[in-house]
Amino acid sequence: MLNQLREFCPTPASGALGALSGLTMFLFAGWLAASCRRRGLRAGDTRKLFHFCIFNAAALLRWQSDAGCLVVFGSTVALGIFLVTWRGPGNGVFDALARPSDAPRQRLHVISPLLCTAVGGVAAQLIAGRLAIIAYLIGGWGDAIGEPVGIRWGKHQYTVPSLGGIPAKRSLEGSLAVFMASAIAAALGLSLVGYSGGVAFGVACLFAFVTTTVEAVSPHGLDNLTILIAAALVANWCMT
Repeated sequence: MLNQLREFCPTPASGALGALSGLTMFLFAGWLAASCRRRGLRAGDTRKLFHFCIFNAAALLRWQSDAGCLVVFGSTVALGIFLVTWRGPGNGVFDALARPSDAPRQRLHVISPLLCTAVGGVAAQLIAGRLAIIAYLIGGWGDAIGEPVGIRWGKHQYTVPSLGGIPAKRSLEGSLAVFMASAIAAALGLSLVGYSGGVAFGVACLFAFVTTTVEAVSPHGLDNLTILIAAALVANWCMT
């Protein structure tokens, strides 16, 4: 355990890479999400666009660098999100991240997924080591696609618990999209860490089944945490 915790201490080079990457990605993803929101895209979509950019950047950084780099990256992005949340409505990035349906607890539903992502990201690394790349990609792709698909085409809805008492619904159509995106993300992650072929395809489907099931039953606001941990546990069980 002590050796695992040491992995989260960045070297000067990886710390600098993490800070620069975090600042760059926060500015880029924030600008992209805010621009799309101003052009009329729904907050649920722009929020997931930001989510997709950050998670993919985290996975690529972990592929190319160490866990310490990822800690600095995540801390830099988190600082940016805390700042725009403190400013609140009227800030372009906050308005792109805060769903109107989460009012009057919009700040809670921006900060709680951030904290869940931080805890889930660390837990995934502790559970799966370098294979946590797969969890980050599944978190970025699978979780990002479910809500936009569900909003547009979700006809078979079900209710899930929610932080703060805000009613939340998901749909079977959205869950199917989560499965498909998670399978693609898992296959990509497996190829990055050296697995390919029919075995990788079967394992990717297992990742997708587990994470889709977990996402479907997770309380609104906590799925970033549960998906990352579930994917990391599958990686640890199947691939080590």
